[in-house]
Amino acid sequence: MFVQLSAGTSHTCGVKVDQTLACWGAFRGAPGGLYQQVSAGSAHTCALTEHGTVVCWGDNAFGKCRHPGGADFVQVAAGGTFSCALRRNGLAQCWGDDSLGQASPPEGVQFRQIDASPTGHACGVTVAAAAVTGKSGSKSGNGGGGDVVCWGRNFDGEAAPRAGPFRQVSCGAYSTCAISAVDDTAACWGATRTSSRGPFYELVIAHAHACGIGADGGLQCWGSASGAERVPDGFQVA
Repeated sequence: MFVQLSAGTSHTCGVKVDQTLACWGAFRGAPGGLYQQVSAGSAHTCALTEHGTVVCWGDNAFGKCRHPGGADFVQVAAGGTFSCALRRNGLAQCWGDDSLGQASPPEGVQFRQIDASPTGHACGVTVAAAAVTGKSGSKSGNGGGGDVVCWGRNFDGEAAPRAGPFRQVSCGAYSTCAISAVDDTAACWGATRTSSRGPFYELVIAHAHACGIGADGGLQCWGSASGAERVPDGFQVA
């Protein structure tokens, strides 16, 4: 049984009930030890150990597996050619390819949750209002906590968030979606701008489709509906 899953471009990893890792697909290897969370990227994986340290493995092009030191991390997010992690003090740290500013999170902004895309942008939900000074940084909302801040690739508007407040954000290839902190509905921007009704407990966006889990455990998906993104029988489609 698993307590957390993460799907990358061609592999999937999960944290089991006993806190060990399992990965399958194109990249099956997983290090031993106990873990709190795992994030599968395009060709690499990063995980958060039980002690709050970061471990990354797989393709190390651009140095995306050269994780920072320290035992004060609370979340990891593996992107395409870069990786990010969130420290206990709310500050994000990224490493790897920075050609689009994706490894340069805004300075001094405290986040409660972050995510990284396979194509070169990252976003986070803030703890409180803060000035955005990072490269390619942009901010949503009216200055209150729970705004979405994005940095990196913005060719399709994926790093230009809508007004918040939000409580969770997910970065897809060319789009971003977030759950409203007001009514739990989804808002999406970038190449995929359509949003589902909700309300949602959690959501995730991929290349051209998104799915959300409702408060009743039901599943709603929207966008492209071919192949693996089709909703399984017995689940709800928005």
